[in-house]
Amino acid sequence: MTPRSLSIRIPGHWEDGWLYRDHLVLWTTAGEICSVPIPDIADMVERSYGEHLAVLSEQLVLRSERKFSREYRQMMSLPGVADAVLKPLQDGSPTLIAPGLKFRRADLDEAVPGNVVDVAVYGNRIFTATDEGLFEAQYNPNFPLSRSPLLNVIEAETTSVVAGSGIVAVSADGEGLLSRDIEFGDADEWWRSAGNNSPITRVADYSRGVSRSYEHLLNYAESGELAFIRADSEYETRGTFREKVVRGYRPAVNISENVVKVVEESARRSNSPNVQFDWDSEVRVRGNANYRLLVETPVGPQVVDVRAFRGKAVEFALDGKFDFDPQLSDVVSRAVTVGALHSGFLIESLENVSVLGENGSFVLIDEPRVQVRTFPNSKRYDDTVLAVADDFVEIIGFTGV
Repeated sequence: MTPRSLSIRIPGHWEDGWLYRDHLVLWTTAGEICSVPIPDIADMVERSYGEHLAVLSEQLVLRSERKFSREYRQMMSLPGVADAVLKPLQDGSPTLIAPGLKFRRADLDEAVPGNVVDVAVYGNRIFTATDEGLFEAQYNPNFPLSRSPLLNVIEAETTSVVAGSGIVAVSADGEGLLSRDIEFGDADEWWRSAGNNSPITRVADYSRGVSRSYEHLLNYAESGELAFIRADSEYETRGTFREKVVRGYRPAVNISENVVKVVEESARRSNSPNVQFDWDSEVRVRGNANYRLLVETPVGPQVVDVRAFRGKAVEFALDGKFDFDPQLSDVVSRAVTVGALHSGFLIESLENVSVLGENGSFVLIDEPRVQVRTFPNSKRYDDTVLAVADDFVEIIGFTGV
């Protein structure tokens, strides 16, 4: 089937958004944080568009991880089932408008100051990076109206933030890549401990951007080089939840030389036994998608995996799952940001937003967006895209990639 998408569009003036558990969290242009339950969106779709599109939006958008279950694939492989289920997409990629949703505004001490540049939601905490600092607030989706203080965690201009594995890390340009343990708890226990007991660690001297590779970090340094920062971690249990928690970081490893070696070895195995590439002029990492580096090379796009297994040195290896047509080089070379999807990569350029998967690419949005997000660490939304425009936000699913 030709790749198709299904979009749920929510009118309004928004700065950013996040899908967290069963809630959509949005930042307004006035610095307020609002949320709406995903079931409310699903109900709105069913009332406005009927049961068929409601079921389809549930499978492709609101619970996109289900596309990859054995049961879903078995069902869709039965004769005639896929055509019947996907019938609303046969003539195009519909957009479902969901107006009139009742948003719940977070009860914060104040609006988030400054211009929002990046956000993250993790561990019932909302982190907002702005040009005035990094701000943290408590958010429990079971009690979204609970009052929370707004903590100014870092008082420096920030450019990006990531959170997970018990830490929050933020890029602050010349102030460096800064990391801080997240204090888990509720009410007064949380903000008192967060304000007093969580020192800030400078992980790198300069950082213009940061992304996650599982519990590890990838830092964009001053020269534009991408450095891998390995985390030392151990499992920790909080209630019924168990995850790896970072205890510290090792010195950064510049990955450019390693990536070039992997790409050269791949080319030699193909048809260029004496090939040598120059970093930056010929080989560039266009983005990180969790642990996969999307690399632009003279022989076409390549994917290089970064592996950091306990007790072993960091390894770099070509990902054989992706064998891109060299003609896709133009798509990759225009990438401004790259996000991780279960299906592959989300590529944002100045012209559009595309999905790049094992079987090729297709344009998901045919014009630029203010912000686009993916959620590779989510159990529900690992193949869902959130995109912010001037007067709406949309959550998008797709099929056929």
